[in-house]
Amino acid sequence: MGKELREDQYPGHFGIWWRQGVKGRPAEWWRYVRPGACHWLVNTALRLAKLVEPRRPWRIVKSDRHSTVWDGGELLFEFNYQAFGISADECFAAATDPGSRPRELKPGNEYKAGLPASVEEERRRREAARSLVAANDHNPGIKIAS
Repeated sequence: MGKELREDQYPGHFGIWWRQGVKGRPAEWWRYVRPGACHWLVNTALRLAKLVEPRRPWRIVKSDRHSTVWDGGELLFEFNYQAFGISADECFAAATDPGSRPRELKPGNEYKAGLPASVEEERRRREAARSLVAANDHNPGIKIAS
């Protein structure tokens, strides 16, 4: 089940398989990289972009494939794809893919991603199990003929 990160944890502490084979000390900003978590990390990128370049009209562009931060012109503020060596053009194409329900938020607005599908499925499974137990608690005992 999904958990909030502790103060001493970063998204990059999990799922570090993508760094295998990288020589030398990892870049500090890699702490904010997590494969498959772009939709949940994009608000952090938006906040950082606004701190670094406060005059730019930063906004989130997203699709079912990818979420990133864009200034509305020629600049992306992107951690994941950059860390994986994927070009800015490919990053923007993934975030604006017409077949993947693209969306551009108003400058400065954050994205409400909700729970990842695996966490949502686990929550539903537990709720169903609780409902089943609760329903059985209210039923009279059933006798089985022998």
